[in-house]
Amino acid sequence: MTNHPNGPSDQPPVPPVASGSDPTLETPVVGGADPTLAGGGAVPPASTPPAPPGGGEPPSDRPAWLFPAVAGLVGGLLIALIAVVALRGGDDEVASTDSTLAPTTVPTSTPTATTEPPATTAAPTSSPATTEAPATTAPATTEAPATTAAPATTAAPATTQAPATTAAPGEPAPTPAPPGFVALWDGQYPILRSCVTSPYPGYSVTTHVFADEFGWVRMVEEWIDEGSFGGSFDGNDGAYVDFGGDGFAVEYFEGDSGTWAAANPTSEPDGNCLGTVTRYNTDNPDLALNAAIVDGCFGNQTGTLQYKLYFTGGGYLTAAPNAGATITVFYSGFGDSLVDPDASVDGSAGRTQIVADAVGNDFSPGVSARIEIDVTDGLRDCTEKDT
Repeated sequence: MTNHPNGPSDQPPVPPVASGSDPTLETPVVGGADPTLAGGGAVPPASTPPAPPGGGEPPSDRPAWLFPAVAGLVGGLLIALIAVVALRGGDDEVASTDSTLAPTTVPTSTPTATTEPPATTAAPTSSPATTEAPATTAPATTEAPATTAAPATTAAPATTQAPATTAAPGEPAPTPAPPGFVALWDGQYPILRSCVTSPYPGYSVTTHVFADEFGWVRMVEEWIDEGSFGGSFDGNDGAYVDFGGDGFAVEYFEGDSGTWAAANPTSEPDGNCLGTVTRYNTDNPDLALNAAIVDGCFGNQTGTLQYKLYFTGGGYLTAAPNAGATITVFYSGFGDSLVDPDASVDGSAGRTQIVADAVGNDFSPGVSARIEIDVTDGLRDCTEKDT
Protein backbone atom coordinates (compact mmCIF):
# COMPACT_ATOMS: atom_id res chain seq x y z
CA MET A 1 0.00 0.00 0.00
CA THR A 2 1.14 3.55 -0.85
CA ASN A 3 0.43 6.44 1.49
CA HIS A 4 -1.27 9.38 -0.08
CA PRO A 5 0.19 12.66 0.98
CA ASN A 6 -2.98 14.54 0.20
CA GLY A 7 -5.49 12.50 2.18
CA PRO A 8 -6.04 9.92 4.95
CA SER A 9 -5.71 6.22 4.46
CA ASP A 10 -8.58 3.71 4.45
CA GLN A 11 -7.75 2.61 8.11
CA PRO A 12 -7.95 4.69 11.31
CA PRO A 13 -4.96 6.89 11.93
CA VAL A 14 -1.85 5.03 12.98
CA PRO A 15 1.37 6.57 14.19
CA PRO A 16 3.89 6.92 11.39
CA VAL A 17 6.61 4.39 11.02
CA ALA A 18 10.13 5.58 11.30
CA SER A 19 11.34 4.19 7.98
CA GLY A 20 9.69 2.41 5.11
CA SER A 21 6.20 1.12 5.20
CA ASP A 22 4.77 -1.72 7.24
CA PRO A 23 3.10 -4.29 5.03
CA THR A 24 0.97 -5.31 7.98
CA LEU A 25 -0.72 -1.96 7.89
CA GLU A 26 -2.11 -2.54 4.41
CA THR A 27 -5.83 -2.92 4.66
CA PRO A 28 -7.48 -5.41 2.37
CA VAL A 29 -9.97 -3.94 0.05
CA VAL A 30 -13.47 -5.01 0.62
CA GLY A 31 -15.21 -6.20 -2.45
CA GLY A 32 -12.10 -6.50 -4.59
CA ALA A 33 -9.44 -4.07 -5.74
CA ASP A 34 -10.21 -0.39 -5.99
CA PRO A 35 -8.96 0.97 -9.28
CA THR A 36 -8.87 4.46 -7.90
CA LEU A 37 -6.29 3.45 -5.33
CA ALA A 38 -4.16 1.61 -7.79
CA GLY A 39 -3.91 4.58 -9.99
CA GLY A 40 -3.36 7.01 -7.18
CA GLY A 41 -6.92 8.32 -7.34
CA ALA A 42 -8.66 10.27 -4.66
CA VAL A 43 -9.16 8.62 -1.23
CA PRO A 44 -12.59 8.67 0.48
CA PRO A 45 -12.91 11.19 3.27
CA ALA A 46 -11.76 10.06 6.75
CA SER A 47 -15.03 11.11 8.32
CA THR A 48 -16.90 8.33 6.59
CA PRO A 49 -15.04 5.13 7.42
CA PRO A 50 -16.42 2.04 5.88
CA ALA A 51 -19.18 0.41 7.85
CA PRO A 52 -18.53 -3.01 9.20
CA PRO A 53 -20.20 -5.90 7.53
CA GLY A 54 -23.81 -6.25 8.54
CA GLY A 55 -24.10 -2.57 9.60
CA GLY A 56 -23.75 -1.18 13.18
CA GLU A 57 -21.37 1.21 14.84
CA PRO A 58 -17.99 1.80 13.41
CA PRO A 59 -15.14 -0.08 15.07
CA SER A 60 -13.49 1.36 18.22
CA ASP A 61 -9.89 1.39 19.36
CA ARG A 62 -10.82 -0.69 22.53
CA PRO A 63 -10.44 -4.43 22.33
CA ALA A 64 -13.68 -6.33 21.94
CA TRP A 65 -13.11 -8.42 25.08
CA LEU A 66 -12.68 -5.43 27.41
CA PHE A 67 -16.34 -4.85 28.37
CA PRO A 68 -17.17 -8.52 29.02
CA ALA A 69 -14.03 -8.86 31.17
CA VAL A 70 -14.89 -5.77 33.24
CA ALA A 71 -18.48 -6.91 33.62
CA GLY A 72 -17.33 -10.36 34.70
CA LEU A 73 -14.85 -8.88 37.20
CA VAL A 74 -17.49 -6.58 38.73
CA GLY A 75 -19.97 -9.43 38.88
CA GLY A 76 -17.39 -11.66 40.53
CA LEU A 77 -16.53 -9.00 43.13
CA LEU A 78 -20.22 -8.45 43.83
CA ILE A 79 -20.83 -12.18 44.29
CA ALA A 80 -17.76 -12.44 46.56
CA LEU A 81 -19.01 -9.51 48.66
CA ILE A 82 -22.46 -11.08 48.92
CA ALA A 83 -20.88 -14.39 49.97
CA VAL A 84 -18.79 -12.66 52.67
CA VAL A 85 -21.86 -10.86 54.00
CA ALA A 86 -23.82 -14.13 54.01
CA LEU A 87 -21.02 -15.95 55.80
CA ARG A 88 -20.58 -13.28 58.43
CA GLY A 89 -24.29 -12.75 58.84
CA GLY A 90 -24.53 -15.91 61.02
CA ASP A 91 -22.38 -14.32 63.70
CA ASP A 92 -24.36 -11.51 65.28
CA GLU A 93 -21.47 -10.24 67.34
CA VAL A 94 -19.11 -9.97 64.38
CA ALA A 95 -21.77 -8.37 62.18
CA SER A 96 -22.57 -5.85 64.88
CA THR A 97 -18.98 -4.91 65.48
CA ASP A 98 -17.97 -4.64 61.77
CA SER A 99 -18.80 -1.07 60.87
CA THR A 100 -17.60 -1.49 57.27
CA LEU A 101 -20.20 -4.16 56.55
CA ALA A 102 -23.08 -2.39 58.27
CA PRO A 103 -23.87 0.02 55.39
CA THR A 104 -23.83 -2.74 52.75
CA THR A 105 -27.45 -3.79 52.92
CA VAL A 106 -27.77 -6.37 50.22
CA PRO A 107 -31.43 -7.26 50.46
CA THR A 108 -32.31 -8.31 46.93
CA SER A 109 -29.27 -10.20 45.84
CA THR A 110 -28.73 -12.29 49.02
CA PRO A 111 -31.84 -14.49 48.71
CA THR A 112 -30.11 -16.55 46.04
CA ALA A 113 -29.98 -20.21 46.89
CA THR A 114 -26.37 -20.40 45.89
CA THR A 115 -25.33 -18.29 48.85
CA GLU A 116 -26.96 -20.66 51.35
CA PRO A 117 -24.35 -23.44 51.11
CA PRO A 118 -21.65 -21.05 52.34
CA ALA A 119 -23.99 -20.44 55.29
CA THR A 120 -23.57 -24.12 56.13
CA THR A 121 -19.85 -23.78 55.71
CA ALA A 122 -20.08 -20.96 58.21
CA ALA A 123 -19.82 -23.62 60.92
CA PRO A 124 -16.04 -23.25 61.04
CA THR A 125 -16.49 -19.53 61.55
CA SER A 126 -18.84 -20.24 64.42
CA SER A 127 -15.81 -21.52 66.33
CA PRO A 128 -15.29 -18.02 67.70
CA ALA A 129 -18.58 -18.63 69.46
CA THR A 130 -16.93 -21.57 71.18
CA THR A 131 -14.03 -19.37 72.05
CA GLU A 132 -16.57 -17.00 73.52
CA ALA A 133 -17.61 -19.77 75.93
CA PRO A 134 -14.40 -19.53 77.95
CA ALA A 135 -15.10 -15.84 78.22
CA THR A 136 -18.38 -16.67 79.93
CA THR A 137 -16.93 -19.47 82.02
CA ALA A 138 -13.91 -17.38 82.95
CA PRO A 139 -15.98 -14.99 85.05
CA ALA A 140 -17.54 -18.06 86.69
CA THR A 141 -14.10 -19.25 87.71
CA THR A 142 -13.06 -15.79 88.74
CA GLU A 143 -16.19 -15.65 90.87
CA ALA A 144 -14.93 -18.71 92.72
CA PRO A 145 -12.51 -16.66 94.86
CA ALA A 146 -15.56 -14.80 96.06
CA THR A 147 -16.84 -18.11 97.40
CA THR A 148 -13.41 -19.01 98.71
CA ALA A 149 -13.62 -15.82 100.70
CA ALA A 150 -16.13 -17.76 102.82
CA PRO A 151 -13.25 -19.30 104.80
CA ALA A 152 -13.16 -15.93 106.51
CA THR A 153 -16.35 -17.13 108.17
CA THR A 154 -15.06 -20.66 108.70
CA ALA A 155 -11.98 -19.17 110.32
CA ALA A 156 -14.23 -17.49 112.82
CA PRO A 157 -12.09 -17.48 115.94
CA ALA A 158 -15.21 -17.35 118.08
CA THR A 159 -15.51 -21.13 117.83
CA THR A 160 -11.78 -21.70 118.26
CA GLN A 161 -11.82 -19.48 121.33
CA ALA A 162 -13.89 -22.06 123.21
CA PRO A 163 -10.85 -24.30 123.81
CA ALA A 164 -9.08 -21.23 125.22
CA THR A 165 -11.72 -20.99 127.92
CA THR A 166 -11.95 -24.74 128.42
CA ALA A 167 -8.16 -24.82 128.62
CA ALA A 168 -8.54 -23.16 131.99
CA PRO A 169 -9.84 -26.19 133.87
CA GLY A 170 -10.67 -24.07 136.89
CA GLU A 171 -13.88 -22.70 135.47
CA PRO A 172 -15.43 -20.61 136.79
CA ALA A 173 -12.64 -18.11 137.38
CA PRO A 174 -11.13 -18.33 140.88
CA THR A 175 -12.62 -16.21 143.63
CA PRO A 176 -11.24 -15.50 147.10
CA ALA A 177 -12.10 -17.87 149.90
CA PRO A 178 -13.78 -16.60 153.07
CA PRO A 179 -11.29 -15.33 155.70
CA GLY A 180 -9.59 -18.19 157.51
CA PHE A 181 -10.76 -20.83 155.02
CA VAL A 182 -9.65 -22.82 152.02
CA ALA A 183 -12.18 -23.09 149.19
CA LEU A 184 -11.90 -26.27 147.12
CA TRP A 185 -14.46 -27.53 144.65
CA ASP A 186 -17.79 -26.67 146.28
CA GLY A 187 -16.55 -26.87 149.83
CA GLN A 188 -14.98 -24.47 152.31
CA TYR A 189 -12.60 -25.83 154.96
CA PRO A 190 -10.99 -24.07 157.95
CA ILE A 191 -7.23 -23.54 157.91
CA LEU A 192 -5.80 -25.68 160.75
CA ARG A 193 -2.27 -24.33 160.74
CA SER A 194 0.01 -22.03 158.73
CA CYS A 195 3.77 -22.52 158.75
CA VAL A 196 6.65 -20.79 156.98
CA THR A 197 10.11 -22.12 156.25
CA SER A 198 13.03 -21.67 153.89
CA PRO A 199 14.00 -24.96 152.24
CA TYR A 200 17.21 -23.32 150.91
CA PRO A 201 18.57 -19.79 150.56
CA GLY A 202 16.45 -17.54 148.34
CA TYR A 203 13.40 -19.79 148.53
CA SER A 204 10.65 -19.59 151.16
CA VAL A 205 7.36 -21.45 151.48
CA THR A 206 4.23 -20.70 153.51
CA THR A 207 2.05 -23.77 154.00
CA HIS A 208 -1.64 -23.76 154.99
CA VAL A 209 -2.98 -27.08 156.28
CA PHE A 210 -6.64 -28.17 156.19
CA ALA A 211 -8.63 -31.41 156.17
CA ASP A 212 -10.89 -31.98 153.17
CA GLU A 213 -14.42 -33.39 153.24
CA PHE A 214 -13.07 -36.93 153.67
CA GLY A 215 -10.73 -35.95 156.52
CA TRP A 216 -7.52 -36.22 154.50
CA VAL A 217 -4.77 -33.76 155.38
CA ARG A 218 -4.17 -31.37 152.46
CA MET A 219 -1.77 -28.47 151.91
CA VAL A 220 -2.06 -25.32 149.80
CA GLU A 221 1.15 -23.32 149.59
CA GLU A 222 2.46 -19.96 148.43
CA TRP A 223 6.16 -19.68 147.64
CA ILE A 224 8.66 -16.97 146.76
CA ASP A 225 11.65 -17.95 144.67
CA GLU A 226 14.18 -15.15 144.12
CA GLY A 227 11.36 -12.58 144.18
CA SER A 228 8.96 -14.55 141.94
CA PHE A 229 5.66 -15.68 143.45
CA GLY A 230 3.92 -18.99 142.82
CA GLY A 231 1.78 -21.64 144.42
CA SER A 232 1.29 -25.36 144.78
CA PHE A 233 -1.30 -27.80 146.04
CA ASP A 234 -0.12 -30.92 147.84
CA GLY A 235 3.35 -30.24 146.46
CA ASN A 236 2.28 -29.83 142.83
CA ASP A 237 2.85 -26.42 141.27
CA GLY A 238 -0.04 -24.84 139.39
CA ALA A 239 -1.28 -21.54 138.00
CA TYR A 240 -1.20 -18.88 140.68
CA VAL A 241 -3.55 -15.93 141.27
CA ASP A 242 -2.84 -13.29 143.93
CA PHE A 243 -5.91 -11.70 145.56
CA GLY A 244 -3.85 -9.25 147.59
CA GLY A 245 -5.33 -8.92 151.08
CA ASP A 246 -7.78 -11.73 150.32
CA GLY A 247 -5.19 -14.45 149.91
CA PHE A 248 -4.44 -16.37 146.74
CA ALA A 249 -5.55 -19.29 144.59
CA VAL A 250 -3.69 -22.19 142.97
CA GLU A 251 -4.86 -24.27 140.05
CA TYR A 252 -5.29 -27.88 141.04
CA PHE A 253 -5.80 -31.03 138.97
CA GLU A 254 -7.28 -34.28 140.16
CA GLY A 255 -7.21 -36.80 137.33
CA ASP A 256 -8.53 -35.11 134.20
CA SER A 257 -10.50 -32.56 136.19
CA GLY A 258 -9.16 -29.28 137.42
CA THR A 259 -10.27 -26.58 139.79
CA TRP A 260 -8.88 -23.84 141.99
CA ALA A 261 -7.85 -24.06 145.62
CA ALA A 262 -8.14 -20.61 147.21
CA ALA A 263 -6.66 -19.83 150.65
CA ASN A 264 -7.41 -16.73 152.72
CA PRO A 265 -5.31 -16.91 155.89
CA THR A 266 -6.05 -14.45 158.71
CA SER A 267 -3.09 -15.10 161.03
CA GLU A 268 0.65 -14.84 160.64
CA PRO A 269 2.31 -18.18 159.89
CA ASP A 270 4.28 -19.93 162.63
CA GLY A 271 8.01 -20.10 162.07
CA ASN A 272 8.52 -23.20 164.21
CA CYS A 273 5.40 -25.23 163.47
CA LEU A 274 5.64 -28.80 164.83
CA GLY A 275 9.28 -29.37 164.09
CA THR A 276 11.66 -29.71 161.16
CA VAL A 277 12.83 -32.28 158.67
CA THR A 278 16.32 -31.64 157.25
CA ARG A 279 17.82 -33.63 154.41
CA TYR A 280 21.51 -33.81 153.39
CA ASN A 281 22.22 -35.66 150.18
CA THR A 282 25.22 -37.92 150.40
CA ASP A 283 26.72 -36.52 147.20
CA ASN A 284 26.36 -32.93 148.49
CA PRO A 285 26.41 -33.02 152.32
CA ASP A 286 26.90 -29.27 152.64
CA LEU A 287 23.50 -28.48 151.06
CA ALA A 288 20.62 -28.77 153.51
CA LEU A 289 17.03 -29.12 152.26
CA ASN A 290 14.86 -27.82 155.08
CA ALA A 291 11.16 -28.53 155.58
CA ALA A 292 8.76 -27.61 158.34
CA ILE A 293 6.52 -30.19 159.94
CA VAL A 294 3.10 -28.64 159.37
CA ASP A 295 1.03 -31.45 160.84
CA GLY A 296 1.64 -34.79 162.55
CA CYS A 297 0.29 -37.57 164.71
CA PHE A 298 1.45 -40.45 166.85
CA GLY A 299 -0.45 -43.61 167.75
CA ASN A 300 -1.46 -47.11 166.76
CA GLN A 301 -4.94 -46.40 165.47
CA THR A 302 -3.77 -47.71 162.09
CA GLY A 303 -2.75 -51.04 163.66
CA THR A 304 0.90 -50.10 163.98
CA LEU A 305 2.40 -47.67 166.43
CA GLN A 306 3.99 -44.98 164.35
CA TYR A 307 4.61 -41.36 163.68
CA LYS A 308 2.99 -39.75 160.65
CA LEU A 309 4.48 -36.38 159.83
CA TYR A 310 3.46 -33.93 157.04
CA PHE A 311 6.02 -31.36 155.97
CA THR A 312 6.60 -28.54 153.51
CA GLY A 313 6.25 -29.18 149.80
CA GLY A 314 3.59 -31.86 150.18
CA GLY A 315 6.07 -34.28 151.75
CA TYR A 316 5.42 -36.81 154.44
CA LEU A 317 7.20 -39.56 156.38
CA THR A 318 6.32 -42.44 158.62
CA ALA A 319 8.44 -43.73 161.47
CA ALA A 320 7.48 -47.06 163.02
CA PRO A 321 9.41 -48.40 166.05
CA ASN A 322 11.12 -51.74 165.58
CA ALA A 323 11.30 -54.47 168.19
CA GLY A 324 14.59 -53.09 169.46
CA ALA A 325 15.70 -49.51 169.94
CA THR A 326 15.57 -48.63 166.25
CA ILE A 327 12.85 -47.32 164.02
CA THR A 328 11.96 -47.81 160.36
CA VAL A 329 11.67 -44.55 158.41
CA PHE A 330 9.99 -44.07 155.05
CA TYR A 331 10.57 -40.61 153.57
CA SER A 332 8.81 -39.05 150.57
CA GLY A 333 9.77 -35.51 149.72
CA PHE A 334 11.58 -33.29 147.23
CA GLY A 335 10.80 -35.81 144.50
CA ASP A 336 12.44 -38.81 146.12
CA SER A 337 11.37 -41.87 148.09
CA LEU A 338 13.96 -43.08 150.62
CA VAL A 339 13.96 -45.84 153.24
CA ASP A 340 16.02 -46.63 156.32
CA PRO A 341 14.90 -49.81 158.14
CA ASP A 342 17.25 -49.23 161.03
CA ALA A 343 17.12 -45.54 161.96
CA SER A 344 18.01 -44.32 165.42
CA VAL A 345 15.50 -42.58 167.67
CA ASP A 346 15.96 -40.48 170.81
CA GLY A 347 13.02 -39.32 172.94
CA SER A 348 14.89 -37.51 175.68
CA ALA A 349 14.80 -33.81 176.39
CA GLY A 350 11.09 -33.60 175.80
CA ARG A 351 11.26 -34.06 172.04
CA THR A 352 11.76 -36.86 169.56
CA GLN A 353 14.81 -36.90 167.35
CA ILE A 354 15.27 -39.42 164.58
CA VAL A 355 18.32 -39.83 162.38
CA ALA A 356 18.05 -41.97 159.25
CA ASP A 357 20.62 -42.88 156.65
CA ALA A 358 18.14 -43.62 153.90
CA VAL A 359 18.63 -44.90 150.41
CA GLY A 360 16.38 -44.73 147.42
CA ASN A 361 13.85 -47.46 146.71
CA ASP A 362 12.65 -48.52 143.26
CA PHE A 363 11.33 -45.01 142.61
CA SER A 364 14.67 -43.32 143.44
CA PRO A 365 17.49 -45.74 142.69
CA GLY A 366 20.99 -44.56 143.47
CA VAL A 367 19.88 -41.74 145.78
CA SER A 368 21.03 -41.65 149.38
CA ALA A 369 20.70 -39.02 152.07
CA ARG A 370 20.98 -38.40 155.77
CA ILE A 371 17.64 -37.27 157.22
CA GLU A 372 17.38 -35.53 160.61
CA ILE A 373 13.89 -35.25 162.11
CA ASP A 374 13.17 -33.04 165.11
CA VAL A 375 9.62 -33.40 166.45
CA THR A 376 8.34 -31.02 169.13
CA ASP A 377 5.27 -31.58 171.31
CA GLY A 378 1.87 -31.01 169.88
CA LEU A 379 1.30 -34.09 167.79
CA ARG A 380 -2.29 -35.25 167.61
CA ASP A 381 -3.54 -38.80 167.77
CA CYS A 382 -3.49 -40.63 164.47
CA THR A 383 -6.69 -41.76 162.75
CA GLU A 384 -7.53 -44.14 159.95
CA LYS A 385 -6.93 -41.22 157.55
CA ASP A 386 -3.24 -41.17 158.50
CA THR A 387 -2.37 -44.42 156.83
